[in-house]
Amino acid sequence: MRATLSVLLAAAALVAILPGAQAQLRCPEGRTSAGECVNPALAQVMRKSAIINAQPKISYTAPPLLPSEDGTYLLPRDHHEAANLYYYPPVIRSTTLRP
Repeated sequence: MRATLSVLLAAAALVAILPGAQAQLRCPEGRTSAGECVNPALAQVMRKSAIINAQPKISYTAPPLLPSEDGTYLLPRDHHEAANLYYYPPVIRSTTLRP
């Protein structure tokens, strides 16, 4: 009984002496290299910009945004390309040169 009591007393003293764990601040967007939290609004803008700029490299036919987001899209879409794909075929002129 004395051994159990001495172990419990030693454990209680150890818990009382050690400092409590400090929780880190929650950073939903991640941290910078300096350890600071990233600005969530800036991260959202950068993510959207990366998607918009990478979309033409992925697909020329798929619009990068939904129609509801057209007001926030900074670059105008190429309506001629969309018209060529969906409405009428492009005009192709072939000429042959004779010597």
